[in-house]
Amino acid sequence: MALPYIIPVKIPFAIQDYMITLKDNYVIINRYVGIDTEIDIPENNLLKPVNIIGEKSFSSCTTGSPNAESIEIVYIPLSVEILEKDCFANCSNLKMVKAENIQYIGAYSFSGDSELEDISLGSNVTIIEMGAFGANSSLV
Repeated sequence: MALPYIIPVKIPFAIQDYMITLKDNYVIINRYVGIDTEIDIPENNLLKPVNIIGEKSFSSCTTGSPNAESIEIVYIPLSVEILEKDCFANCSNLKMVKAENIQYIGAYSFSGDSELEDISLGSNVTIIEMGAFGANSSLV
């Protein structure tokens, strides 16, 4: 008896305050749907490490988080290495972001975060795309 060939599929679904995509060895956060002003992104979700903060996942753009305006502080765990395009764009009250293991920062990731004053992403950053920190008048 032959077993049918099974094709893996990408299925986004909600866990806690996040819409996620579960990959073979890691998790992508697609959207934050919570209401907290201080966010501590989980290191693991469904027993797999969170490696990517996806495009527009915390952004106030139309496909992003409906609560982006209230986010003030974000703690990103060691497991996260990639911040995709627009992931925190236009979070008008975002003041501080702390991470230690970011390697890639996508285009416009923090663009338009006018209150962002303090950002620490670690010493492993190798790529910063265009406009990643654009229009941040408070950033020191």
